[in-house]
Amino acid sequence: MRTAMNNFNPRSIFVTFLIAAALFSSPAFLPAQEMSDPRSAAASAADAPVRPPKIALVLSGGSAFGIAHVGVIKILEASGIPIDMVLGTSMGSIVGGLYAAGYSPEEMEEIVTTQDWQTVFMDRKNSPRDGYDQEKRRRFALALGFDKDGIRLGEGLLEGQNVLSLFTELTLHLLGTRNFDDFPVPYRSVAAEVLTGDKVVFSSGSLAEAMRASMSIPAVFKPYTVEGKRLIDGGIVDNMPVDIARKMGADIVIAVESRGALPKSEAVLKSAFAIAGQTAGLFIEQNMKPSRSGADILIVPDLSGYTTASYDEAVGIVERGTLGAIARLMDIEKLAEKISQSRPLVSPESQANRKARRDPPPLSSFVVEGGSENDKLFVLGLFDPMAGQKADPVRIRAAIDAAYSSGRFDLVKFDIKPEADGGFSGLVRLIPDTSAENAILLGVDYRGLYGSSVSSRMSVSPGIIFRDLTTKDSALFAEASLVNSARAYVEFFQPFGPFHVRPWAKYLLEYDSYDIDDTSFEVDLVYRTMGAGIWTGLSVGRYFDLLAGYGFERVKPGSTVSENLSEAKVLLDFDSRDRLVFTRRGGSALLLGRWASSAIGSEMEMARAEFEGSLHFDLGTILNIGVKAFAGTDFYGLVDGAETVDTSYYFGLRRPGMFYGYKEHSERAEGDHAAALSLTLRARLGRLINLLGGDYYAFFNSSLGAVRVAEGTEIDFFPLRMSYALGLGARISDNLGILGALCLNYDQGASNPLAGAFTVEFGSFSSRLETRR
Repeated sequence: MRTAMNNFNPRSIFVTFLIAAALFSSPAFLPAQEMSDPRSAAASAADAPVRPPKIALVLSGGSAFGIAHVGVIKILEASGIPIDMVLGTSMGSIVGGLYAAGYSPEEMEEIVTTQDWQTVFMDRKNSPRDGYDQEKRRRFALALGFDKDGIRLGEGLLEGQNVLSLFTELTLHLLGTRNFDDFPVPYRSVAAEVLTGDKVVFSSGSLAEAMRASMSIPAVFKPYTVEGKRLIDGGIVDNMPVDIARKMGADIVIAVESRGALPKSEAVLKSAFAIAGQTAGLFIEQNMKPSRSGADILIVPDLSGYTTASYDEAVGIVERGTLGAIARLMDIEKLAEKISQSRPLVSPESQANRKARRDPPPLSSFVVEGGSENDKLFVLGLFDPMAGQKADPVRIRAAIDAAYSSGRFDLVKFDIKPEADGGFSGLVRLIPDTSAENAILLGVDYRGLYGSSVSSRMSVSPGIIFRDLTTKDSALFAEASLVNSARAYVEFFQPFGPFHVRPWAKYLLEYDSYDIDDTSFEVDLVYRTMGAGIWTGLSVGRYFDLLAGYGFERVKPGSTVSENLSEAKVLLDFDSRDRLVFTRRGGSALLLGRWASSAIGSEMEMARAEFEGSLHFDLGTILNIGVKAFAGTDFYGLVDGAETVDTSYYFGLRRPGMFYGYKEHSERAEGDHAAALSLTLRARLGRLINLLGGDYYAFFNSSLGAVRVAEGTEIDFFPLRMSYALGLGARISDNLGILGALCLNYDQGASNPLAGAFTVEFGSFSSRLETRR
């Protein structure tokens, strides 16, 4: 019961400000004497003896805006201008690093436009602890880590393992070259030391780490440690390092500034986020001024309509970069003509950077640093089979990801170490897991349906997770719920390798919806239970769980007398969805079987089976399709000897993502047997918050289903029930959303076949296994 999602965290309310400040820059951290005067450097170059000019390409920070650099490089190469050195900050360091590693603009375009950026920016582990965390936290909007010292907000939402793994894979062939001046096209990237604010310029070491450190966006990524220095995004100190290019001996500097425009009117500064963004923008202006004036050509693509989070729109951003360079084409051609007088122009395929593309070296052995002896043996077992072979980027990345997914480490770094005999070995550095062990959780779910009658259901659910109470990865989970239901649930999770046991206890008191019409207002008790039990399970990979369990409960369905329910359960659960709220991609499948019999001490006799599945995929960058299916039966009337169940255990058509216009317990939409299918077409209209924030959507849902009550013929599989919904929604986080929809229901057998309704939902848009009747 795990999923591929992360939780909303209160730190995210600061992300917009901190991202803007990190991606772009502030000169406040730079001592004035460290800033070189590019015009003086240019004058000195003019006085020097005539020689072929050195041309530097300098790329600014800007998060997704920086993808435009790729389009600019296309035009520069087409003009024949040779590029002798490349420098960058943040996203500029990534594009610049790839160029230094030998990639052509066309290859870089392929990388940025086909990359699954959401996966790149989401670190996920596969340990029993992390799988359990994902399962429990996915329904809660808020999670606060804590330990013995109090609340821990942490240093950042992400370690950035997927980012580092990607850079390692793409630059593996150059990791053995330690001095960046030894690249065919020398390279520099800029980071900032978090304690002092000092500028750190990478001129040697690991190219992958130089790229990664330069884009350590505060509050999003934890500071990145290199040689004992804790580093954050280089945009803090030098967002477009023209000054460094001059110090490297550049005679001509072509600078590319890819970022969003500042607001032109105070009318738009009406929120805390807008003010924070404007504050960061003012820092940017101060930082960029000397760099702009120090460049020989400044190219500024028009990136209006995009945001710092528009990674999925990379195709359009690259095109904007191309158009931005074309807008300066006359100046570019004049510069090319000037350069041609002292050195030949070059074709794109003859650019010096292409010489960097070569096969990775063979690795004679692997060394593991950090972690315990058991950790080292485990990781060495992943890498040792590749010893003595040419380094394979795909296999190296797979081994890195396997080590990280184990959940033992915060970060797994890989590097290539030159040996004294001229050969190379692989070096794996393990950074111990220091994440907060415990968590305070809070979930809020609401659904209101307004039509011929009005109904509403709401729950406020605080929860808590305590970690490592018995052994590493063990956990105690507890939650409560109030308002339309009173619920208490406690569970202990004890792993044994891939296996685990979960003893549990619960109390549930559930009320029906508030029903309002012209004459009545009712609140009905519909279900109450208390009991305990145990699950035993096996986790297979990242997404699949197999569980078997037993439970004993004292149940009171509606107005009937209380009875003992003793049942055995089997659960198969697969969940690869990227998030619960407005899922973009992935699928889920849940198969639950339950059997209660006097043979195991139950006063209630029943056998139930239900299946629920979904599949989601994108159609381009805007449209998304989701398909959901459900089927449930108690076997009554289908299998000899099967007993019908109390109406409290009927299967209903109203489920998350289908039949939006129906109540949860609608008389004509539940029975002994039920089946439903829904199709959702969704269009993303825009972003709520830059980078890792949210989106807002328009959607259309069509649901088709059937129910059958085994006793009586007034409700049968036919005619089919249908429901249509057209609405708007917003994803606030992966586990929190809101939607409103106009609904039209059709039930041919009802006295009024057509019925309209309006629904409002807020929460995780999901059901809970713990609260299933």
